Amino acid sequence: MPSSSIQARNGETPPTELSIKCRAVWEYLNDNRELTVAEIREVGRLKGWNDNNTRQEYYRWRKYHGLTKR
Repeated sequence: MPSSSIQARNGETPPTELSIKCRAVWEYLNDNRELTVAEIREVGRLKGWNDNNTRQEYYRWRKYHGLTKR
């Protein structure tokens, strides 16, 4: 998907296909929408994702989807 076709929502855009690790976090969250930040960070540790990036992408993903604080 070319970057020009990516639509912003709530001030956020999803990572492009070139952002492999960021995209992996978003794809995992798309399949597991009910995870908490602690749970996705644990998944990230098991998958070898950078912990700070995983946390940041979690909050970007939530904002993009308009999910409010729990």
